[in-house]
Amino acid sequence: MPHCIIDFSANVGGHDIAQTLTRACHSAMVASGLFEPASIKTRAHRAEAAQTGEGSDSFIHVDISIMPGRSSEQKRSLMEAMAKAIDTMTIEASSLTMEVRELEKAHYFKKLA
Repeated sequence: MPHCIIDFSANVGGHDIAQTLTRACHSAMVASGLFEPASIKTRAHRAEAAQTGEGSDSFIHVDISIMPGRSSEQKRSLMEAMAKAIDTMTIEASSLTMEVRELEKAHYFKKLA
């Protein structure tokens, strides 16, 4: 924990955009100092089919799931760092949205091999 899941429209970037976004966001999570680096899991998914509003504008959405214990300021700072990391990539997307959500420990399961 935490999990960072990036969804982006198919009309964003080239063929390596998923890995580029994953690296940038993962690095921002590590640099935040809010999490143990070994516990961060980051992945990206291209949305081959997507509809936005009345068209098919390009988008990036970052969903960060964390355990409770961080302040609103820490969460805001994390999102700002993530946005900055994505902005430095000069990706052309009509919108960038993010969400940080806290999971309830009682409702989270993890099994290690």
